[in-house]
Amino acid sequence: MIPSSRPVGSTPNYDGISFGAVDGSAGHAVGRYHQDGDLVTVEISGGTVRTGRLVGTVDEAGVLDAGYCMVLTDGEVIAGRCVSTPSVLDDGRLMLTEQWNRIDGSSGTSYIASLAQPTAGGDAHLLAQSAEGVAP
Repeated sequence: MIPSSRPVGSTPNYDGISFGAVDGSAGHAVGRYHQDGDLVTVEISGGTVRTGRLVGTVDEAGVLDAGYCMVLTDGEVIAGRCVSTPSVLDDGRLMLTEQWNRIDGSSGTSYIASLAQPTAGGDAHLLAQSAEGVAP
């Protein structure tokens, strides 16, 4: 179940933010986001993703339009395009709703959220969930 969210109040800057499973469960891929103007790049790894990259642009509303390619731990290579729309979760974390289409013709929706801020003496919690096994 995806938690409720609200629209973002201002355009988010994705630089330095990591996104992962919304529900905080372990073993999911994590994306580390970088932003330079309207250019956004992401390195993806963890879970069933051996390595991956996402490259795209962000508009004035914070919506990402990107292409991606990933190599999974079983050797499968997946690639496609996604449009990610930001919103804010009730706990204040940024959530992305990703509408994706792979080059193999499959498509779906995934939900990822920014990682929680580390607490004093604790690690950051992973916070992302995918409607499919691997997102996007």
